[in-house]
Amino acid sequence: MNSHKRLVGNELILKIRSFGELDSDKKIFKLMFACGYYHKDHLNNIIYDQKEFHEAYRSAKAKDQVTEINVEEKQYKSADNFSRAKDQSAAKRKCALYLMRDNRSGDVKIGISNNPKRRLKEVEGQYNVGSVSIIDKTWFFSKEEAHKYEKAFHNRYLNSVSFSRGGREWFNLNDEDISGFLEWMRRATEQRSYRARTISTKIWKTRDELEKDRTSAFWTGTIVSFLTGIIPAIGFLLTQSEIALFITPVGVGVYCLTKTKKDKKIQRTYGEDGFEISKGLPIWELNSMNLWDEEQLTIKDYKISKLSDMPNNIQPLKKK
Repeated sequence: MNSHKRLVGNELILKIRSFGELDSDKKIFKLMFACGYYHKDHLNNIIYDQKEFHEAYRSAKAKDQVTEINVEEKQYKSADNFSRAKDQSAAKRKCALYLMRDNRSGDVKIGISNNPKRRLKEVEGQYNVGSVSIIDKTWFFSKEEAHKYEKAFHNRYLNSVSFSRGGREWFNLNDEDISGFLEWMRRATEQRSYRARTISTKIWKTRDELEKDRTSAFWTGTIVSFLTGIIPAIGFLLTQSEIALFITPVGVGVYCLTKTKKDKKIQRTYGEDGFEISKGLPIWELNSMNLWDEEQLTIKDYKISKLSDMPNNIQPLKKK
């Protein structure tokens, strides 16, 4: 949601004209903000709706409501390359997030550059690699935005860092991870949402699960209440007995044990092809770009007894 009215038609064209030449990223983003083409994610960060802004501009311009508008046409030529900014000044600021592979070891590098081809040559000379090739890349409107997702993927694959290549941007990823990364790249480039469906339900815990959870609840309640000191202090004040310092935390543990839930929620998420999504699919990154479209479905609670009873696949989604 945003607090600005989303301008369309004549109002949009007039607002664009009032901004004059769009000669910086900051000015372009300020224009989109003023026109209401943005939303906020779950962390309250502002996400600019570049594709929608461009489409609204094209629609307004096609109706020829206002002529001789002082707008650099190259900034808005097509939805696919809108965010890449074709004019020379914007070209210097655009930045690509790339995925490179060392053809000798198979390790991959995740980095950013405004000139991936030039970076390719630099990488071959800077790191312990053989020949290097670019698997794929996706462009961002600014270096800051590209860096945001570079950092996100570095953190995502932190346990797969390959230090033998040199540096901390090389990773030993499996095919599933690479496939998920490339799927995110395609969606980011095309600005096309990934449609998913999640089926959830509740099942009864097994005896072993319930026993384990009750034991955990007992010890957690006991230890936490003892360490905080509040419950033991209250017990001592009420009984004037030192034994209460130890008995009252145990009482809290017993209470937590009795409150342990006997059931649990399970779920399985399916992709557009109807099969369970790969663990390598970067859902957070898709969601942060407003490219994750998830439908919630349910099975009546307690109708199945374990996750494996969930369907292996469901009806595929029709392509849009």
